[in-house]
Amino acid sequence: MTNPVNRKQPLKVYVSDEEKEEIAERARLASMSVSNYLKAAGLQHRIRSVVDLHAVKELMKVNADMGRLGGLLKMYLANFETDQAARSEVAAILKSIGETQQTLRERASDMTA
Repeated sequence: MTNPVNRKQPLKVYVSDEEKEEIAERARLASMSVSNYLKAAGLQHRIRSVVDLHAVKELMKVNADMGRLGGLLKMYLANFETDQAARSEVAAILKSIGETQQTLRERASDMTA
């Protein structure tokens, strides 16, 4: 973006009351002023919502919890005698946890890119 000192030209945009409210809400969600939001949108800059960043943070917490759960299951398998059926069931759970963690990482990456 340009230096704020050079910003001398106002730009008028005519909108309805509903459109004005929606633009203001979207700017608020992105933690931006309406002016900066409209400028970013008009210049096709990526606008990241604070809500998206919170969602990514929550996904990463779930990912960490799943990692801890997988670690506990592995410890269970290593330290206790279990029958083959229980071992294969736990192995299937570990595989599912790994696949879910990969999906979470991909979604979080998509949201931050």
